[in-house]
Amino acid sequence: MKSILPLREQLRQLGPLREEAWRQIEAQAVQRDYAADRPIALPSAGVIYVEEGLLKQYQRSKRIKPCINRFIVTGNYIFTPFAPDSIYIKTILACKLWYWEGEAVCTLLLQYPELYALYQQLRDRYDALLDIRMRILESKHTQKLALFQEHFQEIRPYLRAKDVANYIGVHPNYFSKLYRT
Repeated sequence: MKSILPLREQLRQLGPLREEAWRQIEAQAVQRDYAADRPIALPSAGVIYVEEGLLKQYQRSKRIKPCINRFIVTGNYIFTPFAPDSIYIKTILACKLWYWEGEAVCTLLLQYPELYALYQQLRDRYDALLDIRMRILESKHTQKLALFQEHFQEIRPYLRAKDVANYIGVHPNYFSKLYRT
């Protein structure tokens, strides 16, 4: 029997969930483990729950050089687009992930309408990660690192300086100056 108890508790905090809906969520889940510093497979139009670990998501579409747009921590989700080749996700730390393929997600949302409100709340939280990055990118260069620290202090020890520089939108050499001060 699969056990995704942290996810179940998160969903319960967001709203009511029938036992039958939970059983189907569990039945459709596929668990995968990844070592640190590895790319992960992405289901088309699917959902990934991070039970344990730390990941970074790159946006690749129409870019010469990939750009980190999210750091995804334990307890967060990844919503993959219909064409998942437009994004690239790599582990920073070893990860335990749970996958739901797009078709399974659609079936669950149709069978259990109460899941739709929970799904939307999770999407909003996922999208809020981009809002943090936009706020950092739009700030003055001298404020970028402080804003980053405000939101990501707990994961900073696990991140390489070049990844933080990429995320906050500064050249790695400039980041080194900021970090020393």
